[in-house]
Amino acid sequence: MRKVSFIHHLRGLAALLVVFAHFYGVFWTAPGAVAYLLHSPQYTLDGNLPFLTSILQKLSPFNLGAFGVAIFFLISGFVISISIKKYNTLNFLLARVVRIYPTYLVGFAISSLVLFFYSVWYDLFADFSVARLVPQFLLIRDWLWLPSLDGISWTLEIELKFYILCALLSVFFKRNMPRVLAIIICTVSILWAVCWNNNFFALQAHRYLLAVSYSFPFIVYMFIGVIFFFIYSHELTLKTGFVIIALLFINFLVLCATTSFFEAGYKTYVVNYGIALVIFSLLYLTLNNKVITSPVTYILGNISYSLYVIHPIVGYAAMHLMLQLGVSYEFIAFFVTLISIFSAYLLHRFVELPSHKMAQRLSKVKLSVHMIKEVLLPLQRKVTAFIHS
Repeated sequence: MRKVSFIHHLRGLAALLVVFAHFYGVFWTAPGAVAYLLHSPQYTLDGNLPFLTSILQKLSPFNLGAFGVAIFFLISGFVISISIKKYNTLNFLLARVVRIYPTYLVGFAISSLVLFFYSVWYDLFADFSVARLVPQFLLIRDWLWLPSLDGISWTLEIELKFYILCALLSVFFKRNMPRVLAIIICTVSILWAVCWNNNFFALQAHRYLLAVSYSFPFIVYMFIGVIFFFIYSHELTLKTGFVIIALLFINFLVLCATTSFFEAGYKTYVVNYGIALVIFSLLYLTLNNKVITSPVTYILGNISYSLYVIHPIVGYAAMHLMLQLGVSYEFIAFFVTLISIFSAYLLHRFVELPSHKMAQRLSKVKLSVHMIKEVLLPLQRKVTAFIHS
């Protein structure tokens, strides 16, 4: 199946919008949140904010960050559908692990080093305990109800849950049964909302389901991207596809409305995820058969994941340092954006690209449960023997 050109370019723009949201928005309008991530005292701002920051404030409740993440989720739903139909389930999961983890591990390791030197320089305390770092590195900290150390891992944790759910439902992807997929997701959404309203997840025994409940509205939203893929592959008519998309979006809104996590920012989700869906729909309808040739957005699309991973901690630390040195507000945000893009290129070139090629090779190896057992069982015996020795 040929690549959908606009998807790649849109991914790059979405990543850049998230960076703008953090460097032109969050750093200047939510210093408490930045200080929390940097483990530093809250800084004060004097004088006029950057011009783009003033513009973004006036656009509220539109939020570049939420809008960019929503676009990411729709794109993920679309492209993951291609992968899961192309490969067997085990190959799909292994390829996704290799695609996600190496880049994140290196990116977060760099962020941790920056944070360490930052805390030493400013004589601050930062918790670098194994209990905090390991769950963050493995992207399981939400299961343990630990706060995010970089502010962006929550989306990757949702992605991983989405991959697992797609793997469990892979038979419906491979047999081209989008209507059945939609019925399953909508039914589970309704049951989830009912369980939440009856305090089912409030029980301590169900704390892991409570962790999933935070992710589930976004997972439902990602399945909208899946439906776009089925429209693209002509398994659904445009009319039927958009009816299903509307139903899934309503389910997303219902889940957000009934889950206490989203009460404070419900309007933000309605506006930004709704606008993202409209924009994505219009782009799909006008560009899905066209080839985009912009070199800038093509490069941004290539480095989008690396840019998303590397920019928050590294960028905030650099911006705070420059702020202390009295550098112009306008120059700070612009310069750190450029540095983040360059850092992302290096991370992409030396980590993401090789891991991506490895993921492609692994996806072509015909894995089976029996093969995995042959590898894991001897390893398990050695670990058990070592523990008891």
